[in-house]
Amino acid sequence: MTPARGPRSARSSETKTSGPGSRAAMRSPVKAALAKALLCGAACAGLGGAMVSPAGAQEASPPEELFLTVGPVSATIREVRHAQLVAGNNALRVDDLSPRVISETVQLRGLSNPGSLTFRDQSLRFELLDRQQLLRSLVGTDVRVIRHYDSVPVVVEGRLMFPPEVPGPNGTTPLPIFVQTPQGEIRVVPGGELGIDALPDGDWNQVRLDVTAQAATAGRYRFELTYQTVGLTFRPQYTLRLNESRQRADLLSTVVIDNQTGIEFRGITVLLADSAARTSPGRPAAHDRFYPVPGSVNLPAGRPLQVTLAHAVDVPVQGIVTLFPEGHPQGRADRDGAVPLFLRFDLENDQTIGMGKPLPAGPVQVVQVDDQSRPRRVSLTETKHTEPGQRLVIAGPRVPGIAAHPTTAPHEHGRHVTVSLFNEKAEPVTVEILVPRNVGQVVQSEMMTLARGPWTMLRTTVAAADTQTVSYTVRRDS
Repeated sequence: MTPARGPRSARSSETKTSGPGSRAAMRSPVKAALAKALLCGAACAGLGGAMVSPAGAQEASPPEELFLTVGPVSATIREVRHAQLVAGNNALRVDDLSPRVISETVQLRGLSNPGSLTFRDQSLRFELLDRQQLLRSLVGTDVRVIRHYDSVPVVVEGRLMFPPEVPGPNGTTPLPIFVQTPQGEIRVVPGGELGIDALPDGDWNQVRLDVTAQAATAGRYRFELTYQTVGLTFRPQYTLRLNESRQRADLLSTVVIDNQTGIEFRGITVLLADSAARTSPGRPAAHDRFYPVPGSVNLPAGRPLQVTLAHAVDVPVQGIVTLFPEGHPQGRADRDGAVPLFLRFDLENDQTIGMGKPLPAGPVQVVQVDDQSRPRRVSLTETKHTEPGQRLVIAGPRVPGIAAHPTTAPHEHGRHVTVSLFNEKAEPVTVEILVPRNVGQVVQSEMMTLARGPWTMLRTTVAAADTQTVSYTVRRDS
C-alpha cells in the first residue's frame, strides 16, 4: 500500500518541524534522454540553490501499512515503514510526503523495542525543478539553445555562462541567456528552448523529510509516521428513490472524497471524521464521530472519488405528514408566514436492509419514479448523523392543502411553542410535529409523544376543513 509518487523537484525551501516526525515513500531516479525547457526573457521569481540529502542517508521503505482519517477540511495520514539502521546516529530520508503537509503536525515514533529508536533534528524539504532552477543548475555546463526564426530552427551550442537572474542594487535582475561557443564567441539569446542530455542530479519535484534516527543497535527498525495535510476532504450525499406509490424506496448513502494533495494513494484504509483532523494526530476529541469506508480504496490525485457507505434496496416506507422545526430546510415559512408541511420517510439504520453502520449528516436528494420508471426530483433536504439502530428522517414532497403557524414565547427554563394547524382537505389529516431533542432538554405536551433518536414526535389529527391549535414546552431537564 503506497502513495503514488509525484514528480521530482529542484527549487528547495526548508521548513523545520517541531517534535519527532517523518513520512517515507518510494523514491526512483529521474533520467531523461532529452529535456526541453521553454525559457522566458521576462523576470521569473525563484528560490535559492537545491538542497541535497545528507551524505550516506538511509532511505525508509515504502509504507507497509497506510491509513487516512479524512475530515471536512483536512486529513491525518498514518503509515508504518521500516529502515535498516546502524548503531548510533543515522541520517534518514523519507520521500514523497503530501506536498500540502502541515509541517508542525509531523510525528514519528519507533515500533520496535521501546526506547530503542529515537528521532531528532527533522526538516521538511521541497525541491522544485522549474525553468529558473534548471538554468541555475546548468551554469558552466554545455547546453543547446534552440530559437525559431520564421519556423526555421537555429541552434546555438556552448557553455551557459550566467544564471537566469543576478542580485543588483534594486533587487534581482533578470538576464538573457549567455552562451559561449567552442570558438570563444559569446552569443546572447533572449529566450528559446534548452536542449540537455539529462536532468541534473537531485530529488526534484517532491516533498521529503530528513531526520536523524538514533538506534540502540544495528538492525531493521519499524516506525510509525503521522501527519496532517490539507487537500483531502469529503462530502456526504444521499439519494432516496421512491416508487410510484411512495410505499417502497431505495436509499443510497455515498461520500465524495476529493484528493487535491498532488499524490495518489493506493490500497489504503480510509476513515471519515465529522470534524477536521485533530492537532495531535491519532488523538481525536471525544465528540468526533467516525465513518469507516468499506474495503481498501484508491484515491486518484486531482479528482474526486465517490464511495458507497450503505445501500438499502426496495424497503417498505410510509409517508407521514410532518411539520419540520425552524432551522430545518423544510421548516421555513412562506411569504404569508405559513410553514408548509411535508411527507416524512423514516428508515431504520439496520443491517437487515443493507445499512447498520454510522452515517454522517448530509444533503438528501429525494426522487420519485413514474409508471415508466422515469425519475423526478421531489425534494432536496438534509439528514442528521445516524447511529446503527436509529432512524434516518428524510423529508419528501410538500403536502398541499395543509399548513401551520407556529409561535414561540419564553418560558421558565425554556420556551413554549403554540402551533395552529390549518387543514383545507376534505378528509382528516394526522400530523406529526418534529421537535429536536437536545441533550439536557425535555419536551412536554398533552399530545401523543414519541422519542426517536435526536427527535421528539408530537402527533395529532386535524379534522377535515378545520383548524386545530396545539402546544408544547421545551425546558431544561431538572
